[in-house]
Amino acid sequence: MGISCDERDLIDYALNISRIYIRINSIVNSATRIKFLQSSPLFKAIQKNDHLLIDYAEVYIERFADSFNRNKKRFVVEIYHSLQIIGMKFKIIDEKKYTNAIIVSPEHDKSLFAMAITLSPERITDNLFVQKDVRGFEKDFFYIFKPNERRLWHRAIAHLDVNEFDDAILKAGRNK
Repeated sequence: MGISCDERDLIDYALNISRIYIRINSIVNSATRIKFLQSSPLFKAIQKNDHLLIDYAEVYIERFADSFNRNKKRFVVEIYHSLQIIGMKFKIIDEKKYTNAIIVSPEHDKSLFAMAITLSPERITDNLFVQKDVRGFEKDFFYIFKPNERRLWHRAIAHLDVNEFDDAILKAGRNK
C-alpha cells in the first residue's frame, strides 16, 4: 500500500491507544470503567529502558540531525526518567564528546526536574489540577517533560511534538 513511517505510526496509535479510549468511554458502569482503567497499559509507567522512549527520541533525531550535525557538532537527545515524569533534553554537542545520539541518563538532572515539577501542575482549586506538558528553550538546548504514561510517549505523538518545536524554531529564527 505504500504506507509511510508516519502513517504507520498513526495507524498504530489509532489501533492501540485511541481504540482503548473509545472502549473506555463506552463503558457505562463506573466500577467496570475503573477496573478497566487500572488494567489498561496506557496509564502504566514506562520503565527506564523501554524502547518506547527510544522510538520517541528517534523522531527528533530523524528531524533535526541533518540540520545540526555540521561543523564538528552533533545533535543528541538525553532522556531523564522517574516514576512520575519523563524529560528529554535536545542539544548540540561537540563531536569529540559524542558517543550516541540517544543517551538515557543514569541519574536525574535535579535542576531540570525541579523546574519541570514547578511548571507542570497548574492549581485550579484545592481538588483539581490540570496536567500539562512542559516544553521550553534554554540557551544551549530545548526540552520536553510529560507525565510517565505510555500513551503520551508514542511515536505518533512525537511527530506532533517535533512539529511544534520545528515551528517554534522557525518562528524564533524569523523574529531574530
